[in-house]
Amino acid sequence: MYQSVGSLEAGSYEVTGYAKETKGKGGTIKGFYGSEEKEAEGNAEITSEFTKFQFTFTLDEVQTDYKVGFLISSEQGAWVCLDSLSLTKTTDDSEKKDETDIDASKIDDATDLIQNGDFESGDTTGWTITMPDADSSNVGYKVTTDSGMTNNTTNYFNYWNNNSEAVDFSMSQTITSVPAGTYKVVFRQDGAENAASGLSIKVAGTEKNLDATVKWNVWNSQESEAFVLDAESDVTVEISGTVAAGYWGDIDDIVLYRDGALETEDDTDVVDSGADGIFVEKVKNLSDDFIKGVDVSSYVSLVDSGVKFKDWNGNEISDQQFFNQLQEAGVNYVRIRVWNNPYDADDVGKWYGGSAVDNQGLFDFTGKPLASLNVFKYVNTGATTTRRIDAVAALEQVKVGYGEDIQAALPENVNVRYNDKTTGTASVAWNAEDIAAIQTFGDFTIHGVVNYTDDNGNVSVFNTTCSVAVLPENLLLQGGFEEGSDAWAITGNDVDGKLTDDPRTGKQALHYYSANAVDFTVSQTITAEKAGVYNAYLYIQGSSDSTIELTMSNDTNAAAKTELKTSGQSLAVALLTEEELALVKAGAKIYVKMNTKDISDTVSREEKQLVEQKLDNYEVGTYLDITLFKQIGDSSKTQVTETNGAIEITIEIPRELLNTDASVNCVYKIIRIHDGEAEVLDGTFENGYFTFATDKFSVYALVYQDVDSTGTILTAPKTGDNWNPAGAYLLLLIGMVLLAAVFSEKKIRK
Repeated sequence: MYQSVGSLEAGSYEVTGYAKETKGKGGTIKGFYGSEEKEAEGNAEITSEFTKFQFTFTLDEVQTDYKVGFLISSEQGAWVCLDSLSLTKTTDDSEKKDETDIDASKIDDATDLIQNGDFESGDTTGWTITMPDADSSNVGYKVTTDSGMTNNTTNYFNYWNNNSEAVDFSMSQTITSVPAGTYKVVFRQDGAENAASGLSIKVAGTEKNLDATVKWNVWNSQESEAFVLDAESDVTVEISGTVAAGYWGDIDDIVLYRDGALETEDDTDVVDSGADGIFVEKVKNLSDDFIKGVDVSSYVSLVDSGVKFKDWNGNEISDQQFFNQLQEAGVNYVRIRVWNNPYDADDVGKWYGGSAVDNQGLFDFTGKPLASLNVFKYVNTGATTTRRIDAVAALEQVKVGYGEDIQAALPENVNVRYNDKTTGTASVAWNAEDIAAIQTFGDFTIHGVVNYTDDNGNVSVFNTTCSVAVLPENLLLQGGFEEGSDAWAITGNDVDGKLTDDPRTGKQALHYYSANAVDFTVSQTITAEKAGVYNAYLYIQGSSDSTIELTMSNDTNAAAKTELKTSGQSLAVALLTEEELALVKAGAKIYVKMNTKDISDTVSREEKQLVEQKLDNYEVGTYLDITLFKQIGDSSKTQVTETNGAIEITIEIPRELLNTDASVNCVYKIIRIHDGEAEVLDGTFENGYFTFATDKFSVYALVYQDVDSTGTILTAPKTGDNWNPAGAYLLLLIGMVLLAAVFSEKKIRK
């Protein structure tokens, strides 16, 4: 492959780029110039990772339409990738200039005020370094050199973070008594390949994020925002932020310099144009003869058509007065176009040779000049006026779960743009009726009003809207996989499942891959608390050769259930505070809800150990998580972990734990785990139901003991692994079935 370059001067040239081979076949790459027979100096091996290659050649005379290209050799089946190809003319080392070098004319004595900016002291003298997690191993910093660092052979500052989380970092230095003027800070950096450090350069109230680093030994220049010192001042230079996980970087040659090119003129001649009501930024160093013109080609046609031009007071003006008004407003040139005969008479009757929008930016529809006309003179002086809001920025969609407080989710402030081009925030009042009208899930629009009072006491009103998405409650755990995939049952052989590749939103998604055709399922079982219609959806991408099947099935045949035995006034006294009881007596309704979940498969090791310490020849039938909720009137539902008094609960003993041998007596008990303590609770068993009292709601173990007629304890355990105590179940089976999936090498993205 080659490219013909139009013209090349005599001299030395360098060809660079990056190459890799993706199928493990390897290969080599060589450069050529002029023809394939004229190979450039150097060649490179192609590996499985992008590796930089470099070729050189020299021309003794000027060449035109000159071929520069590459010869690539590889085995059959190889996939070679090239990127970032470049051709540059090289110079002698004596002529080379570091890309971060600053024009000497820009540097004055202020440069020397930074102590040890090049770190040639061999340490961090002059700098204050803060890195709380530094351990000199996984996380740390140092001043060092590297013999392999061909682009920086002297000392430089090196920092690194090999942890899995970002760490705080700051290096700063305060320079005292910096003279008035306009300044910048510049320095060099290299670091991890194509990665952002997470740091920024902060100085004199300005802040600028550092660019991503290219790779090791490739240094790029970084600079701060320019800042102005109106008087001699102390200046603190700080490079800080949170160093990204796994990132490392180097910093060198930190310089503070006075930038004469950015020095501003005295702005004491800024005009107060309060009457015009506009801000105009002064154009610095504008010459007196700078062309500031308007097109007046349609003036005669407009006047002939009946247009009346007026002065600032609304009085009609003559032709000469019109042009005098333009001159007074700062216009020094006009453009005149000429229309030739013959012409379209019908068109003349409408527009008289001009345009339907002529001059509407400088005059209103009555012919009176607008404030914008004076911009022609204000560009030389600048203009200011009372600061006010020009526009309210659009808002991002707000997402809330069904039943959540929408008002609390709406922003209290909105971003605004002022007439002086600055931005800020202003408080917003949202329409209460719009909020109250939202009674279901879906997309809604809520109107808001921004009231702004300027420095003169004038009030401006701006309308805005916010889009609100009310989301239905997601009954699934880890539906976005941000917390992992432990809640899902994943079956199938030869499937490589990952959680970090290609998320739709957030940082994780379930990513699956198999080199061969495979069937597998991802499923989760949940408890549906209410009867009704349930929907399930997912987002998926991948090979077109895959078949994805989303299914739901429900099991409502489970007979076991758990009920509150205590009710009425006794239940209210046990659950409610004095304030809540008063609300109920005043007419507020009380809602009580108890949920029971089988946690036999998920109970913690610590909780099992606490239970085992209390068993005393009893066997564990099942582990339960019993939660209790209360709601007073329209208030939010709250969980109750402890009650004012004991509440009776009845559990239907599952069929698997019932004893059918008349000669054996089965005794049931409850072991409760609460706040890290286990306690045995007795109860009564009758007609397949066990009733006990408790004032704490957390984790319970239903245990049993079989005793024969002689009083001998029978130790043969029964199992409760198949029991789930809830009354109704919804099995959500997301069956991702890859039917005869044939993945070619081109289609697979691991």
